[in-house]
Amino acid sequence: MMQGNFSIQIQKLFLITIILKIGFSLAGFLQDDPWVLGFTIPLLIMAAYIAIGIKYRNNDVPDDKFADSCYYLGFIFTITSIIVCLFDLPNIGTEINNISIRFGAAMVSTVFGLIVRVYLVSFKRDASDAIEDAEVAVIEASNKFREQLVIAFEKMCDFQSEADKAIKASVERANLQIEALSKNHADKLISFFSDLTEQNRKTLTDALSEIKTSSVRLSESVDKYSNGMAWNLNNIQSRIDDFTQAVSSRLSTTTFPDDYFAKSLANPLAQLNNSVNAISLGVAKSASEVDEAGKILSSTLKTIRTKAISTETSLDKVVTLANQQKSILEVAQGQVSIYTELSDLLKKIDQTLIQITSAINASTHSSNFLASRVDSIVSTEAKVS
Repeated sequence: MMQGNFSIQIQKLFLITIILKIGFSLAGFLQDDPWVLGFTIPLLIMAAYIAIGIKYRNNDVPDDKFADSCYYLGFIFTITSIIVCLFDLPNIGTEINNISIRFGAAMVSTVFGLIVRVYLVSFKRDASDAIEDAEVAVIEASNKFREQLVIAFEKMCDFQSEADKAIKASVERANLQIEALSKNHADKLISFFSDLTEQNRKTLTDALSEIKTSSVRLSESVDKYSNGMAWNLNNIQSRIDDFTQAVSSRLSTTTFPDDYFAKSLANPLAQLNNSVNAISLGVAKSASEVDEAGKILSSTLKTIRTKAISTETSLDKVVTLANQQKSILEVAQGQVSIYTELSDLLKKIDQTLIQITSAINASTHSSNFLASRVDSIVSTEAKVS
């Protein structure tokens, strides 16, 4: 039904149309004008009522009631025409043409009413047709929903197989990468510890060689000093012997007073005694320095030995640390693989939930659509009935 910008009450329009129809029928009888006042104008009024009612009637009047009003209006026009014709029965011989025109107008208006009623009511779908269509639509929707569920299940199975393959491939790649990283790390550790051991060994060898060289030089210096001291002492001893012999020979040929030698040799003998004491002190000091150098050399060798032992202990600790680090790396590799599998499983569960939610939403949408359609059909049929 088409709606205009404003609506008209069909009840008032119906009364106005009936009044106009009766008025023009009586006017045609009184004016003896059956074609214009008794035929043309009543049919135009009938057509105007039908056109205005179809286009501008309000929503309170459904199609079936409006069609009935058109049918009843044509029937009333027919009765009115019959009543007017009854007035011409005394003159039936001379007025038969006017009577037939009025009957023709009544029949045409009745035909208009029947056409409108058939057009608006007979081709309209009833409740049984609507319910049957709704049942067919529900069955089709359920079949489509079942097909969608089967397709979703097949896709889920395919996704599960693909996810399993992807998980296996990811785990294999992760294992290969972790093995490569572990091997590379182990090679670097072995190379580092080998270089460290070689450097420590070289440093220790250089230190021992330097200590050995220093010991040799110190021994040579001590030997040279001892030989020099011995030569000096021998030289001094030989000079003292020569001097003593010279003095003795000179004294044997010379006569001196009794206290002359005592007075004359007191100072030289004192100087000789001081020189001998100084030489003795120097020799003792040299011996003590040689003794201290030997002690320092001994302590240095002990320190080197202690450092060598500590270096060996440090190397043992480094090896232990490398083993611990290797164990920690293996544990970390296991944890990484477990975390990778757990992450893939969570992603798989999340995607599955998304697909199930999408299927449920599609099913809910289809069910809501079918329910709204059934409700609209039932409400329409209730209004019609």
